[in-house]
Amino acid sequence: MLAGSRGASTPLKLENTQVMGGWAVHARDQASVTVRNSEGIGAGIHLGRLPDLIEGMRPGHHAFWALRSDQDSPGLGNLTLINTSVAFWDLNLSMRANPITLRRCVTNLWIWDTRATIRLEDTTLNGFSAANSQLVFECASAALVYGFQLDDSRLSIRGLFSSSMADPKLVMNSSVVDREYPITVLDRSGQPARGVAVRVEDPLGRIITYTADQDGVARFTIWFFDATYDKTWHLLVPQGETTTRIPIALLTSTPVQVTSW
Repeated sequence: MLAGSRGASTPLKLENTQVMGGWAVHARDQASVTVRNSEGIGAGIHLGRLPDLIEGMRPGHHAFWALRSDQDSPGLGNLTLINTSVAFWDLNLSMRANPITLRRCVTNLWIWDTRATIRLEDTTLNGFSAANSQLVFECASAALVYGFQLDDSRLSIRGLFSSSMADPKLVMNSSVVDREYPITVLDRSGQPARGVAVRVEDPLGRIITYTADQDGVARFTIWFFDATYDKTWHLLVPQGETTTRIPIALLTSTPVQVTSW
């Protein structure tokens, strides 16, 4: 791993470099890092101060990409990529209290000692881990593809959140997740089914009923704890004289669309 010096402001520059074996360049503390005409790097960001919006942090070629933690001091805490391809990204958040937005990003997200709202717009988290934190995910469009771990943390998930994890790597220790699930109820013609009663059954068989609004949308929240984060709830959806059971888990993709008549 190559990293900007801790506690120093000495610039680091890489030019015409090909990085092999998963090496990464990290911008941290007061370092100023510039990578030019290079291939295959991993790019990591670990700065005490970050802008409220981070955009375009994705693998692939970057003709020009820049992050500055303080717009009034462009040489401080700075990562700049010029004509450089990135294999993977890591974003580390710590000791943050202000809201932050990730837009059109594909990155690992590591968080600790943070109390913040994170808005995710067209963003994919390759892996996610948080410790000693209280977080809110406001998801305009967010996806998780591998790894979910919480330690001594509280996480609220709102909005459109999906997961493509074939074999979920879930770990929760002394943590709580509350997640809102938007349900879209359609009739057989594909139109919003107003007033349909949708029941939610917990792992112990207890049932709560929710009613779809005029747009055919019902919402409910499930609280997950250490003992229940790997358990399955069920939607009970009426379809004529029968009832369809649809499994709901911590990382179920939303919105959940069902048909009822």
